[in-house]
Amino acid sequence: MELNAPFFNDPPAPPGEPGKPFDGLWDYEVVEAFFLNYQTQQYLEVELCPHGQHLVLFLCGKRNICRVSEPFELISP
Repeated sequence: MELNAPFFNDPPAPPGEPGKPFDGLWDYEVVEAFFLNYQTQQYLEVELCPHGQHLVLFLCGKRNICRVSEPFELISP
């Protein structure tokens, strides 16, 4: 996934370590992408923060978290 978006720096960076998942990242500046399986209503939510934190959630229906991702590497161009 490649993205380009404006950066407002508001609010400041989350306290989590860059490169690691951060629970509650949705309360900070992020870009979100949603991938829905319309047959099962399961979906993948990807949140990427400009400060390096990320969060990937697997959901089974609206706001029902089934699984949280493991850490992965973000590569900046």
